[in-house]
Amino acid sequence: MRNRVLLGIAALGLLAMIGVSASSGGMGPMRARTHSPTRPARAILVFLPADVREGKIALRATRGNGSAAPARATTTDLVRTSLKMLFAYPSKPDERHSKRMPTAVPPGVRVLGVDVQEKAITVNLSSQVLKYRSVEKFLPFSTMRDHSAQVLLAQIVFTASEPSKDASVQVLVGGKKLRTHGKNSLDTSRPSGRQDFRAGFLAEDESGRPIQF
Repeated sequence: MRNRVLLGIAALGLLAMIGVSASSGGMGPMRARTHSPTRPARAILVFLPADVREGKIALRATRGNGSAAPARATTTDLVRTSLKMLFAYPSKPDERHSKRMPTAVPPGVRVLGVDVQEKAITVNLSSQVLKYRSVEKFLPFSTMRDHSAQVLLAQIVFTASEPSKDASVQVLVGGKKLRTHGKNSLDTSRPSGRQDFRAGFLAEDESGRPIQF
């Protein structure tokens, strides 16, 4: 009888030692693995001229083709990707896209560089952007055609500033500020923010609801 009691005590001691070892990081209890929730990808929006109302040109936010950016993308990444999607949007209408919105961006424009500093965004574009007059005939309203340079600049500024809506956008062409000559000139001699377009433009989200700027 005494031997059985001693064996029982020894067994309890062994179990206690195993428990201490497990709690101190030895074997340890098996725990279910947990996974951090995946952060949703961020939608990429570009701005296109959708309508003319009360003498103002309405820009509509539209998702670019396959438009999603990684959740951890930097503002610089978002600006570059947004502009690339804007510039890839077809400028010439065709039967397959008869209901799509127009654009004042000429074909072949490339993003040469993007720099983001606080509330100041600088985008360097290729010289193809200066050929905006070649596509103004595809704009559906005379107000858009007569102000195609302003429509082009507004599209660039609204699209580039979507990740940081209060930012100003300095557009460079081949690394330089410029102003074209003649009627309907393109002026990139100074930065522009969304508020600079209040006099002649409206902005809408994807559902057509007003965007305040």
